Amino acid sequence: MLRQMVFKNFIHFEDFQCLTFENGSYFFIGANSTGKTSTFETLRRCMSTNINSTISSSYDDSENAYAFCKFDIPLSTKKRIFKNISSIYSGVVKTCTTDKRFFKFICLQRRISPSSLINIISYKIGENDDLEKMSHVTLSAEISQRLTELLTKLSSTSTLDEQTYFEKNFIKRVLEFSEGLGSITDEEIQLYCTDEGITAKKFEDNWEHMQFLKDLEKTYVATMAMRAIGPLQWTKSTKIACKDDNYIEACKRAEIINELLTSVEVDHDKAESIFNFLTHPSEYKFESTQNRSHIFVKERKSSKFHLLKTPAGIIEAKQFSLIMAHKNFNTICLEEPDRCMHPQMVERMRDIFRSESSDKVVIVISHNPFLINSITAEKTHVFFRNKTGQNSDKVSCGIHAIHDLNRHITDVDNLKKLIFAAKVLCMEGTADKILLEGLFDYIIKSADLDRCVKQSILTYQMVVLGSKTFDNPVSNFCEKIGLSAKWVFDRDKYIKLKDNKIDKIYTMDGVLGDYKLFGNKSIDYFLEDQKGFMKFSNKLAENQIFIWKSGELEDTIIDSLDQTQLKEIFKTDNPGKPIIKKMLTKIARDEMQTLAKYMYCSQRSTDVKRFITFLESEEKISGTMASQLCSDSD
Repeated sequence: MLRQMVFKNFIHFEDFQCLTFENGSYFFIGANSTGKTSTFETLRRCMSTNINSTISSSYDDSENAYAFCKFDIPLSTKKRIFKNISSIYSGVVKTCTTDKRFFKFICLQRRISPSSLINIISYKIGENDDLEKMSHVTLSAEISQRLTELLTKLSSTSTLDEQTYFEKNFIKRVLEFSEGLGSITDEEIQLYCTDEGITAKKFEDNWEHMQFLKDLEKTYVATMAMRAIGPLQWTKSTKIACKDDNYIEACKRAEIINELLTSVEVDHDKAESIFNFLTHPSEYKFESTQNRSHIFVKERKSSKFHLLKTPAGIIEAKQFSLIMAHKNFNTICLEEPDRCMHPQMVERMRDIFRSESSDKVVIVISHNPFLINSITAEKTHVFFRNKTGQNSDKVSCGIHAIHDLNRHITDVDNLKKLIFAAKVLCMEGTADKILLEGLFDYIIKSADLDRCVKQSILTYQMVVLGSKTFDNPVSNFCEKIGLSAKWVFDRDKYIKLKDNKIDKIYTMDGVLGDYKLFGNKSIDYFLEDQKGFMKFSNKLAENQIFIWKSGELEDTIIDSLDQTQLKEIFKTDNPGKPIIKKMLTKIARDEMQTLAKYMYCSQRSTDVKRFITFLESEEKISGTMASQLCSDSD
């Protein structure tokens, strides 16, 4: 089963990527066109024996490209051909030399008398990327071992310099040895390749016909994103009256169900158990006939009906259960298996991934937040677009594991926002989020901001950090994947007081300026001086950070409202800071909007309008660009 993927300069991935896998389920998350499906394509290219066709494109044709996958062979394998093989590397190399070459690379690592044998097939790349076979060579045991060591080191490099060094040496050796230098001898075949039931002649035939890879390929399956099985897309279709033809066409399109519904390679008791768990309390039964053009479904005691009339989520559940219960598949790649499922079914599917993948590797591409929780996040990778130059017409993608982030963000809803959002607004606590939600509600309904700017501001997803010290891991994550983020903190995150005087100002190693002259001065003096708080807050804003001028959020409320307004909102004659802190999370929604209105319209404090300006600053360009769209829709 799959243990590792290493690739560089293939399809959308310009940079070196290395993914490692243990038994269990892994989740690939990311926006459209961020390389998730390309990763499946890379895996398929490594496994497939069908290489006499056009090849996957390189990101940069002027650089070498390569992709390798490592597969472990279970000790329990029933395939005699794999009996003494512990693992297989399979991959491709595409060179950028004048005479462009393409290499198929297969490496067998043995269990007994540890040794490696490598088979290299060389192709010439034609004008239309068609492949013409040039040579086929099996390397000697010594050279195979050296090349395997290079590949192993390339797969485990920790620095760019190491990766570049081993990459160049590996490709150089592949080019040299593909010319036939250091081919395996008959004596080595007899010594290393013959086992009980496997003669030297049989081994050579297996190499020649890539039987090792063909048998490995039988343990792997990948699904494409499910589209509707019916031929109709809308009510105006001319096919809508052709009922019988539509029923037949739908059954033909349901290839997975057709192939596996009665297959002896499926553990049907397990498949039925998985399916019933997913669809409970509904009870659907799928019935096949000898004619593949007719698959019927029955729900409880109702009459059976055609497959085309079955809910798409139920069809997905059936396909999923049949694949997960397959006896031979131990590397399973599923692209959006949950596309049409109810959220409750998706959460149950998440449980199936955990309970039914202990003896296999399952990789899932999804856009569904319901698949993510604190457990699945440990094996989730976020795919993203790298920032490229304005003149670049290519999309470069990257991959980032989120297990470290998961250990800092304990609230699953906040974790999901970071994974799926287009941009985020991060804050310390729940009270901040409640007040800002009320403020945004008021703004969208009645404030005097431009409509397009309002819409742009409201696209922020709010993320509660839970502590002012958790911003570093989240900031690193956002920077890594290019996620637009802004930050809201209490004043004491950056300004420390002692006896109401400035004790220390954190300037991010001078990035925010020099404020030594305010040392031991009163906080009021710093807040009113043009070279004090105003300069400091502007520098923070340049780094996408906002702090409340008054101190904490509760201080801002007190400074923004008069006593009458405070008594009205907090229902007390003495609305001090402790009471406001206690009551803030308990205020009704309509009262919260009233509080937001008072704060936004306040003549006593401009902190809220300063906050809106802070949010608006990044949006002015996009708001201007969107204004034409808005006016067109009026």
